[in-house]
Amino acid sequence: QGRLTKAAKLYREFLKKSEAILGKEHPQVLLCLNNLAGCLKRQGRLTKAAKLYREFLKKSEAILGKEHPQVLLCLNNLAGCLKRQGRLTKA
Repeated sequence: QGRLTKAAKLYREFLKKSEAILGKEHPQVLLCLNNLAGCLKRQGRLTKAAKLYREFLKKSEAILGKEHPQVLLCLNNLAGCLKRQGRLTKA
């Protein structure tokens, strides 16, 4: 748990800095958002993780298109998060 907490902190730091430099819509920034969501998911912070996955999904679809591998990866990650929340019909 301690390493996940540190990892989440580092992801947030990277996200903040990369947004300032690259912009919020840059694919690398979006990938970091996905990674932060995954870290939160592993911590059991499923509601926050699902929120970030949805944000990532919305932005990635708009920029990369619905069929892009990064978008499909996020769909998979969001489904896994919803499944862990017991929201199988949404997953």
